[in-house]
Amino acid sequence: MPRVSIIIPTYNRARLLPYTIQSALDQTYKDYEIIVVDDGSTDDTLAVLSQFENKVKVITQPHSGGGGAQARNTGIKAANGEIVALLDSDDLWHPAKLEKQISVLDSSPGLLWVYSDSEVFDHDSGKSLFLVSQKQKLHEGDVLEELILGDFIPTPSHIVHRQVFDAVGEFWPSVKGTDWDMHLRIAAYCPIKLVPEPLTRIRKHKNSVTGSVTLQEALCARLTIVNRAVERNKDRLLPLQNKALSRVYIQSGQEHAVNGEIYRAVKLLLTAIRLNPSAVNAYISLLGCLTGQRGYRAVKDLKQMFLQRMKT
Repeated sequence: MPRVSIIIPTYNRARLLPYTIQSALDQTYKDYEIIVVDDGSTDDTLAVLSQFENKVKVITQPHSGGGGAQARNTGIKAANGEIVALLDSDDLWHPAKLEKQISVLDSSPGLLWVYSDSEVFDHDSGKSLFLVSQKQKLHEGDVLEELILGDFIPTPSHIVHRQVFDAVGEFWPSVKGTDWDMHLRIAAYCPIKLVPEPLTRIRKHKNSVTGSVTLQEALCARLTIVNRAVERNKDRLLPLQNKALSRVYIQSGQEHAVNGEIYRAVKLLLTAIRLNPSAVNAYISLLGCLTGQRGYRAVKDLKQMFLQRMKT
C-alpha cells in the first residue's frame, strides 16, 4: 500500500494537466499513488490521461461544480495512503516537496498536518510574481485564530493525515473559499507545521475554476465561511467575528474597486469600517476609491511599496 495518496481534481485542464502530473511523478519521495478525478471535463482531458494510464488512477464523474470540492472528496474516499496530498490540476510541485514534508512529519510525533510557502507565477510569461510569504505572514502551531482573519495556507502546499479528513468531514461545496472552510475545520482539530521554503508553484491565470464566480457570490461565500467557523468555535472565534467579517468586506471592496465599481466598493468599505473601526486597510482603500479607479490603483501600489520596504 502506498503511504501517500496524491489527489488531483481536474476540470477542462487538458493543456495544463500533463505538467501537473509530471511534477507529481518527478517527486524524489516515491512511496505514493496518484489519483486524478475528472469532474466531467468536456475537453481532451481523458485523452491526455490515457498517456499516463500505467502511472495514475483515473476516476470520472459528472461535473459537480462547487469549486472542485466534490472531486476532492471523491479522491480522498478512494485514497489508499495514510497521508493525503492535494494538487490542483493547474499547479506544480518542487521535486523535493513530499520528501521534505514527510521528513518534518516523521520527526514530529503527533503532527498531522504540514504546509509550505508557495510561489505564484504568471501563466502567460512563466514569470515568478511573488511568494505567499511576501504578501502575508505564515503561521504555524495552533493557527485557528489567525486563520479566521484570512486563509494563508495554499491547498496544494500541504499534506494531511487521512485520519484528519475522517475526523473533520468532507470539503464543503462552495463557489469560493471551500479551501478556507476546510482549513478552518482542520485548524480547530490539530496544529500545523510550516516548511518555510516555496515547495509549490501556483499558476495565476484567467481560466481558474472560480474565475466565472461573480464578486457578489464570492462575498456571500466568504461571509458564510466566517460565520460557519464562528458557530463551530464560539468560545475562541466569537470575539474575532467582526474583525474577520470586516476583512472579508475589505477584500470584496478592493476587488470591486479594481473593476472600476467604485460606488459599490465604497459601500463595502464603509461596512468594513462599521464592523471594525480600527481597520486601517479599509481607510486606505477608501481614500483610493474617492479619487476614482486610477487613484485607487495608485494608492494600492504605494501601499504595496511601503509594505515591501518595511520587510527589507
